[in-house]
Amino acid sequence: MKNFKKKALLPAIIMVMVSVIALSSATYAWFTVGNDAQLGKLDVQVVAASGIQLSLDAASWKSSIATQDIIDVAVFPAEGYSINPVSTNAKTNSNGRLDFYSAIVNADGTTLTTTAVPAPGEANGKLTPGSADYITFDLYVKVNTAANLYLNADSKVTSEISAGNIATRVAFVHQGFVGTNAAPGDAIKLAKSGEKAVVWEPNATTHTAEAIQLGTAFDGGASANKYKGVKAAATDVPNEPNGSHNTALEAVTTTDDIGVKESGLIAELEPGINKISVSIWLEGQDGDCVNSISGGDISTFLKFTKVDAE
Repeated sequence: MKNFKKKALLPAIIMVMVSVIALSSATYAWFTVGNDAQLGKLDVQVVAASGIQLSLDAASWKSSIATQDIIDVAVFPAEGYSINPVSTNAKTNSNGRLDFYSAIVNADGTTLTTTAVPAPGEANGKLTPGSADYITFDLYVKVNTAANLYLNADSKVTSEISAGNIATRVAFVHQGFVGTNAAPGDAIKLAKSGEKAVVWEPNATTHTAEAIQLGTAFDGGASANKYKGVKAAATDVPNEPNGSHNTALEAVTTTDDIGVKESGLIAELEPGINKISVSIWLEGQDGDCVNSISGGDISTFLKFTKVDAE
């Protein structure tokens, strides 16, 4: 009788072990419990120090830009609904945009099915306002002399919940420049294909307990965060930040906290009107993109300063 009980219990124990392994694998990245694990809305404010003029249309210039101004011209999360994680390899397509992909965790718990997020509408380089699980907008920066544009240390990404902001990414792509007296349309249609974005990882040195336990929070140290962003649709992508899938994943290196490129360097500006595309999203391939970070809204505050080129 004892032997029978042991034999009967063995399959049950094995099944429990399999379930635990599957659940553990599912926490490597991406939310896994649907609507209950979404974040709230995203918002963003952009300000500039003296000597920098900002615009969203290359025509009207100001020193600060509010969330509502950006919503009116950008791809932006729709008011009143929650966002889900997406991923990108942080390289521009032929329109100078980053391609984003969503993903769901497959039934096996260890692989993902990735799907391309519809590309934003645009005409002659101008975005058509729309909604998505990320923010994309074009920022025009006018300077009189060549200068380096830096992300000021006051820049930050915050959330209503303690860990809700640690899988956020902010990317900057310098699309080129035109002269100060150029028509706005000439600046708007600037685009660089195949350009590698400068990707800032706010709060990069903070990690969830799950990511630390699984050893996936960072690879190479907190000052050199690496993961493989999604670049193609596929049905068998490993559910881990640095999984091997040559056709669907590509390595992305981000910077920690305020350290963008060289101490916050965003772009090398030329005299005139410079176009910089900005994207903000929740990176599903981040080891910290687990259910425990879901909940509150995310607020992004970007402040720029410049140093004249020598």
